[in-house]
Amino acid sequence: MENLAKATITQATNIIRKMIVNGKNKPVMLWGPPGIGKSYAIKQLAFELAETHYPTLDNYIPKADGYMFAHGGAEPFIDRRISMMDAVDFLGVPSVDKNLIGNNITKFNPQDWMPVPEIHGSHGIIVLDEFFADTARATRVAAYQFLQDRMVGDFRLQDGWVIIAASNRAEDKAAVTAASYDPALSNRFIGHYEITLDPNGWVEWALNNGIAAELAAFVKFRPDLLHEYPDGGIERGRVAYATPRSMAAASDILDIQYDPTLEHIALEGCVGSPVAAELSGFLRTIRLVPDPDAILRDPDNAPIPTEVSTLYALAVLLGKRADQQSLGAVIRYLSRIEESQIDDSDHPCSVGSGEFVVLAVSVATSRDPAVKECEAYINFKIKFKDVFV
Repeated sequence: MENLAKATITQATNIIRKMIVNGKNKPVMLWGPPGIGKSYAIKQLAFELAETHYPTLDNYIPKADGYMFAHGGAEPFIDRRISMMDAVDFLGVPSVDKNLIGNNITKFNPQDWMPVPEIHGSHGIIVLDEFFADTARATRVAAYQFLQDRMVGDFRLQDGWVIIAASNRAEDKAAVTAASYDPALSNRFIGHYEITLDPNGWVEWALNNGIAAELAAFVKFRPDLLHEYPDGGIERGRVAYATPRSMAAASDILDIQYDPTLEHIALEGCVGSPVAAELSGFLRTIRLVPDPDAILRDPDNAPIPTEVSTLYALAVLLGKRADQQSLGAVIRYLSRIEESQIDDSDHPCSVGSGEFVVLAVSVATSRDPAVKECEAYINFKIKFKDVFV
């Protein structure tokens, strides 16, 4: 695609958040490769706004995995796949009604996914995914009106609801072609943003959303393996491959605690063979690092590994072990690392920025927020205020 503004998923959601908070409701278009997190990030934004912004406008209440409208029981987020829709999914189903003078007329009854205030609340986000997939012309025409006029058939969208469309790119070979792209439709958006890969942003998200810390460390060590096809060109016949979505799914595999052989096979099925080989090797390293307890007992003299992969693994293990009493020891130990000790030229890292300290503290605080109350954490924040993830 040409002439697209490039943005990380964090930048794009920040743009959309500002628009919504300031009362703007024009549609936005997100482009990007499969699995980069477009729809998921917008869902999280909708639930965030239900907590921070919508309560002053609507009565949303917490639920297990987000928020829902207190009276109707629906979420402030609706996700639809355009490629699976027909024109009737926008227009609604016709029925016979009477006009004011008693004549029969045709009335279109909105589909139940379209938000009405009494059920969904008057504020939320609709994601129309696979927007530029190859769909019927009639469906596109219905989408034109829904985007431009915020109405279709007899349904009018509440001003507090915002439409976000998402699509893969033609180069992703995912049902989007140059022929399916429609310039007339694209001009109805206030902005088009191509979502770019953001490994550091994914690590921060992972550590705050229950993803295995080992995977966060792996992505810090090998950010190039977070998505195998960020620029498109997915190989024909390739089924399993690494994306931010499949990397997050791999966390479930690690939680099961398979034996190493079954774990590797399961990872191959999730992120594909090439990345699974690297990830399995990294996990073996984690499981062979020096004893964290010995390090915590003598952080000033315990030996320091020299390989980058081992240091990332050790930072994760120490972060998982750290509490308010031991965080200071973890920071002292990892702060001893000097750039001259790193001998892995294939994976250089910014040791001077305290990368391993930052990773360990991030793991510790995501596991136990109470760690933030100790003196060692406060001193850490002062020292590393410019680099903390």
